Amino acid sequence: MERSSHTATLINKKIYFCGGKSKENLTNDFFYLDTSKKFDKRNGLPLENLNDKSLNIPKRYGTVTTSFGEFKDSIFFFGGFDGVGNSNNPSSFSFNTTQLEWKNISMIPDSRIYLSAITDNNDKIYLFGGEFITNMISNSNETNIFDPILNNWTIGKNGPLGRRGHTATFLPKTNEIIYIGGSYDQTSFIDIINLDVYNIANDTWYKVTTTNPPEPRYLHTAVLTNDSRIIIFGGAGSIDNTLPIVISTDVPVLNYYEVLDTNTLEWYHGVANSLDGVPYKGHTATLIDDLMFIAFGDIYSADKPFNNDILIYKIGDRANFTEVLTTEDPPNLHKRIMPVVPIVEAMASVLVTVIIGFAGIKIHKFTKGKGERPPEYFMSDP
Repeated sequence: MERSSHTATLINKKIYFCGGKSKENLTNDFFYLDTSKKFDKRNGLPLENLNDKSLNIPKRYGTVTTSFGEFKDSIFFFGGFDGVGNSNNPSSFSFNTTQLEWKNISMIPDSRIYLSAITDNNDKIYLFGGEFITNMISNSNETNIFDPILNNWTIGKNGPLGRRGHTATFLPKTNEIIYIGGSYDQTSFIDIINLDVYNIANDTWYKVTTTNPPEPRYLHTAVLTNDSRIIIFGGAGSIDNTLPIVISTDVPVLNYYEVLDTNTLEWYHGVANSLDGVPYKGHTATLIDDLMFIAFGDIYSADKPFNNDILIYKIGDRANFTEVLTTEDPPNLHKRIMPVVPIVEAMASVLVTVIIGFAGIKIHKFTKGKGERPPEYFMSDP
């Protein structure tokens, strides 16, 4: 079903989707896409329905998730909005994909939507930002830390001004979280030139300055590549992208595909206006090897406001990418597969031919007539 503001969590090459909204309807749909199976979209997607496991889970949108656990086989859910602000519905819970079991998480911070969640190298979960459920105007700048081993919450150092619709990317090599984009409120964007970074080890915040930045945005997505690039996709912007003030927060940014090299802090830009008709907000992005899966989300169209598709992009270097319809390996035209027995027979046949030919050459060499020119392969010496 078409949907927006859902969640997507990667566990063992399976992308688990949950919740979201479509028009005025909320859902607690729960299913996964098994990318360990090679598939062609034109023949259908390998989706597995888990709705029978989510009957008691509240219908929400704007929830945030992250994977955790010793084997990274559990999903942490936090926040989201049920449309009425019902405090009786739990705002934080977990799901173990091995045991297929849900658990409620108690003693949680104030519930929020459009925040970020990251799991670090020590399996601790960091929440930041988001819009308060009780006051749908103000945003949070709290850093909430959940330890699933001790099952307790702590508070880290408060970050910069509160924001919503931003992205958080964990850099495992430096033990830092880099935050990109978002909006302060209904009228202004977060600066993308100077990015906020949270150092987990020192519990400190600082800024880094980037070069050649893209236009500001919120409700975009971010994934980290193996070569330390952050790919952000989509986002809502303003009509006049030269202004820091949001004229409309329901307008797609000019360029959906932007890449930050975290080693050089330089931005690279994809081709502008090359992704018309694809979701620009409310979607999810998941990177598996060199394939990025963009799932569902809002489309800037009165006829089709929601996307019911999962798009696949093959990631290249810098800001290069290509849409593909299949995860199957392309055929290798230079590789010829032959049965073992015919190969042995062919080799034996070639060997016999070479031996007979060589013997014939020897005989011909010593029986050639007077004045006859020998073959060229006997002319190696001057």
